[in-house]
Amino acid sequence: MSYALWIFTVNQQGENTIASTCFQISFTEDTEAIQLEKTYPLTDEEGKTLTPYTFTITNTCDDYASYQVNLEVLNTSTLSRYEAIKVELDEDTPVLLSSNEVVKTTLDNARTSFKLKTGYLDHNESVAYDLRLWIDENITMEDADVMNTTFASKITITASYIDHMPSDYELCINEYGEDSVQCSILADVDTEGCPVVNADGTVQNTDEEENNGYLCSAPDDYGTSYYYRGNVENNWVKFGGYYWRILRINGDGSI
Repeated sequence: MSYALWIFTVNQQGENTIASTCFQISFTEDTEAIQLEKTYPLTDEEGKTLTPYTFTITNTCDDYASYQVNLEVLNTSTLSRYEAIKVELDEDTPVLLSSNEVVKTTLDNARTSFKLKTGYLDHNESVAYDLRLWIDENITMEDADVMNTTFASKITITASYIDHMPSDYELCINEYGEDSVQCSILADVDTEGCPVVNADGTVQNTDEEENNGYLCSAPDDYGTSYYYRGNVENNWVKFGGYYWRILRINGDGSI
């Protein structure tokens, strides 16, 4: 008796490859750093006139990105009373630095970091910011822990990849919570029956408006506002023991 063992081997002809997509954020300093020597407490009106530090964030790839602007306090600072510093970013309402959320530092020579702004960038999109810093007007000669001190800081940007640009409804949830009145309203946005704004500024209404109600959007001085038009029946809210009809959500979130 006899037997034979046959072995047959084949090899793959193509290559197995894994290729990552581009993800890169550029940071451009458009002006010199802030240098305030022998400064003194300023009102908000005076602080707004200071020369800002201007910088630009750019998404240089074809994917979407979320970003966060932080102000990191350096170890060389001798000022530790952060409620003495006023900060204004991109003409937002000036606030005390200490009122911003404390986040993890990214610089080795930083002692703490404050989150100033978050946002999103479409592919190849840029956003520019103006930063102003000054001593709050409520600081007096009696505040010995502020006098003869220095405040040193740097702007840092952290960015992350996202698979899509968040909708207005998703942004609303992040800011106000899923149970807020604003977000409940935005869930009903329907642009099909909204008027069309022509190139010459005239408005072209739709036939559907006569029989149906719609929640439409339009830009305003604060961002995007939302308003009801047409035969609306779902814009009632009970507040303070009375029923009210919501007409509009302004770009700053007020109703």
